[in-house]
Amino acid sequence: MVILIISPGLVEVPPIRIIGGIPEIDYRIGIQISAHYKTIITSPFYYKYQKYKKVNKNLKILYIYHPAINRSAKVNILRLSLETLSILISYTFQIIINIIKLKKYGLNLVILSERYSGIIQIMICKLLKIKTIFSESNPYPWYSPFLIKRPHALSWGVNLSFGKLACKLADKIRTQSILIKRGMINYRISKDKIEIIPAGVDTNTFRPYNSDETNCVVGFLGRLTEEKGAGLLYDIMKTCEKELPEVKFIVLGSGPYEYMLKNLKNIAFQQTIPRNILPTFINKADMFVSTYYDFSLSDLEILSCGKPLIKINTPEMNKLFKNYEEIIFCDRDVKDFVNKIKLLYENKDLCKKIGERARKKVEKEFDWKVIGEQWIRLINSLLK
Repeated sequence: MVILIISPGLVEVPPIRIIGGIPEIDYRIGIQISAHYKTIITSPFYYKYQKYKKVNKNLKILYIYHPAINRSAKVNILRLSLETLSILISYTFQIIINIIKLKKYGLNLVILSERYSGIIQIMICKLLKIKTIFSESNPYPWYSPFLIKRPHALSWGVNLSFGKLACKLADKIRTQSILIKRGMINYRISKDKIEIIPAGVDTNTFRPYNSDETNCVVGFLGRLTEEKGAGLLYDIMKTCEKELPEVKFIVLGSGPYEYMLKNLKNIAFQQTIPRNILPTFINKADMFVSTYYDFSLSDLEILSCGKPLIKINTPEMNKLFKNYEEIIFCDRDVKDFVNKIKLLYENKDLCKKIGERARKKVEKEFDWKVIGEQWIRLINSLLK
């Protein structure tokens, strides 16, 4: 029995370059599944092509002869259109050929996360009588994560149409959060097909380090886009520049708001680093802020390092973490964020206790071994 995970981005072992959230999740899921089934992860290649990379006796990366896309580069409409077209034609065609080949070797299940190319892949799997799981980690287009600007109606409509079709064709749907599941149900996707399995974290890699005493350093980890709340982040930093001049910010991320943020005096940018070095960056800060509305992989990585997280209050996080014990919740309000930063800055003991409790919570409920068990139950329910 063989399981195929189709990753949309670069899966690199070891992670020399920074890996996106979804490929990282695909890789970690693959490791957990490989304890029970033979598993293959497809990935585009970077720099030098090699067909296979063996991870363990049951897991290997199958590199497709298609260059990985640099997601950190600036994007314009022409570039985005060409990249999408190349994925639909070249990458998807090669994936389909490999699905057909692997069917002869016992391919029983395909896990995928792309909406556009995923529809074609699911249809091929149906013809070959191969089960499929559509794995959705993005809130868009199921609900709007944008704090100020609304997405373009055409973009929303196209993404929603392809997303709904992928959901209806797939045998099962895995969503990363309650909010995504609610959005799907609102768009008449059968709730019986949907399973919520959050992202996990490698708690051995993402752990607290002994760091030097600092005055007050607040971190931010994520893309500097409207979706991630970068506009709110800018207002928080600008207000702190006046009201809390002793507070400094360190940021790891890029995007449209990067230029605006660099004009502030209380901020330092971290250059892009591979994921295995990420815990070093996280441990440089005393606390982190998250202006993203949904539950993200970076949230878990921060909490796993024992750092207090000040985050927008959401139904998802409310059910998972206790306010003022394992996390600090905020309204979508600049003043509230600034007040919570000040609270932790002035209460070192509270800051330390929240970080320690958060770490214990993540170890118990979000380590990849725990999340892997949830994936295995989902897979077994489909293949039995």
